[in-house]
Amino acid sequence: WIPHNSNGISVSFAIQPTIWKVKILKDIYTNSGTSDVKGNIAAGQFELFASEYVKKNKIMGLYWFSDEKKRGLYHWDSSLYPHGNLISKGKWAAEYKEEFKELHQTYNIDINLRGTT
Repeated sequence: WIPHNSNGISVSFAIQPTIWKVKILKDIYTNSGTSDVKGNIAAGQFELFASEYVKKNKIMGLYWFSDEKKRGLYHWDSSLYPHGNLISKGKWAAEYKEEFKELHQTYNIDINLRGTT
């Protein structure tokens, strides 16, 4: 168990990207603390509760970091499992402008309908 430490907070569980055995993921969801807040804050709070649960129950995981580029506040690119937080608060995330150009052209998406952050 090697937590990611950000601003003094240890986080060892992340919703995305993660590959789980369904049984273990259901166990984490069922037995982690519940939140009384809503929206993005609740998702972040769940990751903290889940991190405590996996540590306490010695649930092992693995993550990969190879000094990839950081985008925004909480996301780093991944050379092993490329993914992105492309939508934030209902809008296209501004950190991916270059990637969006190709996607929007390929799939005929009007960027103005959703807007950007």
